[in-house]
Amino acid sequence: MERRSQRATGARGLNGVTFLPFENPATEEAAFRNGQLHITSSLPLQKIAVYAREEPEVLKIVPDLGNYFYSLNVTKAPFDDGRVRRALSLATDRAVIATQVVRGGKVPATAFTPPGLAGYEANARLRFAPEEARALLAEAGYAGGAGFPAVELVIDSRDHHRVVAEALQQMWARELGVTVRLRNEETRSLIASKRAMNFDLVRGSWNASTYQDPWFFLGPWVTGGLYNEAGWSSARYDALIAEARATVEPEARLAVLRAAEDVLLDELPVLPLYWGTQVFLVGADVEGYVEAPFADRAVKALRVRGAAE
Repeated sequence: MERRSQRATGARGLNGVTFLPFENPATEEAAFRNGQLHITSSLPLQKIAVYAREEPEVLKIVPDLGNYFYSLNVTKAPFDDGRVRRALSLATDRAVIATQVVRGGKVPATAFTPPGLAGYEANARLRFAPEEARALLAEAGYAGGAGFPAVELVIDSRDHHRVVAEALQQMWARELGVTVRLRNEETRSLIASKRAMNFDLVRGSWNASTYQDPWFFLGPWVTGGLYNEAGWSSARYDALIAEARATVEPEARLAVLRAAEDVLLDELPVLPLYWGTQVFLVGADVEGYVEAPFADRAVKALRVRGAAE
């Protein structure tokens, strides 16, 4: 996806906005440093600590009501075995990934659906338990990783996805003795691979910018759902989602969705890793910015001090 940055002009609101595309977050950050941009849309991971220490007033870290995850192709071995899927999940130290690998205020996922959606809160089902993971993998016939087939993780060829994937590679090799190869693809190719089910594991991320409701995250996982990237099917899950669709009373509806998410987290066709944030820069001369999910896209209320009227 093309990254865009914003340059605002005008002292009393905006006379116009120029959007500049950047392929590389490092190039975008350099343009900000050189005064070419007022707002960026991203920030290189290695620069987060630098700005937090040296220019905290321009660094923005805002929850984006999103998640980052890996889908597993459950239509073929070894991920057709729930014990294998659960073993990978239990061998994943999400705290390390969120706070040491990607940083920027990311929160280790304890469920698939992030908090802050219409009063919904999922049951915390995800944890790091490597001994249990090893026992499950042995039960599935792959003790110590012996005999585990060669599998590939498909990611976009961008640094952010690469560092997460490499961290998982190391965790699973250390805790389970399994080897996962990486396959880098451009975003367009990755989307095509998902649609063709041409993957073993594949990275994914969803963001509730369209509407802030747990249905955004849970509805797609029904059998045959357009965004059911794992090819997963559960009659129990389908029935609960259908019940939620027919439930009018708000609290009762959320309770049914919570039960459906429990099924998703028990069977784990998807491995949630962390809940996201937007990390970007806003120049000190920009006024009117409000810290809220997706607020960096709302340019109508912005103005720039010292700009010509």
